Parts: sequence; C-alpha cells; structure tokens
Amino acid sequence: MLLWVTLFSIPLLLPLVHSENADKTNITLGILVPWFGASWDDGPRAIGAALIAIKEINADPEILPNHHLNYLWRDDGCSIQDSLGNLTALWAKNVDAFIGPACSDSCETTGYLATVWNLPMISWACASPALSDKKEYPTFTRTAGPYKTLGKPFAELMKAYKCTDVPSSQLTRTSSANLPDTFRKF
Repeated sequence: MLLWVTLFSIPLLLPLVHSENADKTNITLGILVPWFGASWDDGPRAIGAALIAIKEINADPEILPNHHLNYLWRDDGCSIQDSLGNLTALWAKNVDAFIGPACSDSCETTGYLATVWNLPMISWACASPALSDKKEYPTFTRTAGPYKTLGKPFAELMKAYKCTDVPSSQLTRTSSANLPDTFRKF
C-alpha cells in the first residue's frame, strides 16, 4: 500500500522531470529495493507492488496524462555501500526519480546524492527523523513518517482494544533504536 502511495506521489514531482519524447514524456524511475539483505529482504514483494502500480498508472490516462513510466531496479541490500553503488548506477542510466531505498541508514546517505543531483527520491519505509529535515534532504520525501510519530496512534489503538501490556523487540539499526521509548511515552 505504501509503495502504491509512493508512486501516486510522482505527479507532485513532475516539474523536476526532464526527459521527453515525441508522443509522451517518459519518466524513468530508479527503484532501490532490499532483495538480499541481512536486515530486510522484502524486495520481491516491493518490486512486485511497484510493477503492478506502474502498469496500472500507465494504463490509466487520467493519472499521468501524456506521460509514461519506465523503470530500472537494483538491489540495495539494505546496506549503505550497496545503496550508494546501485543509486549511482541508476543515476548513470539517466533516471528521472528514485523510489527507495527502504532502510533509513541507506536513505540518509543516498538522500544526499539525490539532493546533489537534484532528483526526487521517494521512500515507502525510511523512518529516520533526520530525513524530515528539508534543508538537508530537499528532494527526499516518504510515505511513512518517522517512528516518533507512531506513539500516539499506537497508544490509541491499545486503548481501543483495552491492552495494557505490549511486548516489543528492539531493532539494532540506529534509526529505530529509540522506538520502544517512543511508544512508552504514551
């Protein structure tokens, strides 16, 4: 669902797009997904959702009139090094915008490159609060907010179901290290 919302955010970024042919403006998306990664291997589902969304968007003339979406994808492995290498490889293929990566550490690093290249980057999963800084990441946006915004809705959900105890597991990534504290506040 979040990937679907991500792809529908593209019309907001059209002023930054520049590749055009005779009939339609082609928009080439560079998609970074964690296919093989130690911390997140949701790539097959994510790329599947992206392909369905791209097909549906291209089939509906109401969504992006006079535009056609193309895509290239790479495995970012949920790794900073792989994300940087593969983002650069996509950029070298003249993509117009980036979808992904999914992991916050990778988004923080590759977000700087997207800014330098003045290319939009939309993530469906990066939750690092640092990514909300529009001075640092002016071309970055996301469909999921930082973890710190999840505490209140989570608490309301627990109240609605009269839950008083909630188990949690700690993630090791720095961007999610204070997640249990966020929920505990509420």
